[in-house]
Amino acid sequence: RRRNSATVTLSANSLLELSNRVANSQDEMEDSQRALQRIDKALTKTSTDDLEQMVGDELQMEYRQILRFQKQIQTERRRLHGIAQDRRGWEQQAVVYLPWLEKALQQDQDDLEFCKNLEQQLEAFRPIHQELVKARDLRREEEQERLEKKAEQERLRREKE
Repeated sequence: RRRNSATVTLSANSLLELSNRVANSQDEMEDSQRALQRIDKALTKTSTDDLEQMVGDELQMEYRQILRFQKQIQTERRRLHGIAQDRRGWEQQAVVYLPWLEKALQQDQDDLEFCKNLEQQLEAFRPIHQELVKARDLRREEEQERLEKKAEQERLRREKE
């Protein structure tokens, strides 16, 4: 067997694409199985007594139908086999993603730990923050008053001139 020598880039997009292929193959497999079930239902419709009673053209038509069913069964078997082979290959490719996913999961755990620590630090900063907000607001008010006084002095100076 020849292996695909192309290098697979591990990414969320390629993993999603691989997952979609597996899901699509599942749909194809279910379609094949439904086709086989339809054949089974059609074959079980006719009882053996009815078959024994058939003669002439009716018997030939039933024979041709059975030959079509056999051909369709062989086609569906080949299709199912191809789907199973493709799916096996994709599942083997998926195994390559496990270490990558484990690293991503560890990174997520590290990020969560960082966020928890940051949240604790912010909570510890909360009482100080309230005092700083008050001091900032007071400083803004004082600055506003100073600017208003300066503007008033400038207005008065212009009126004198």
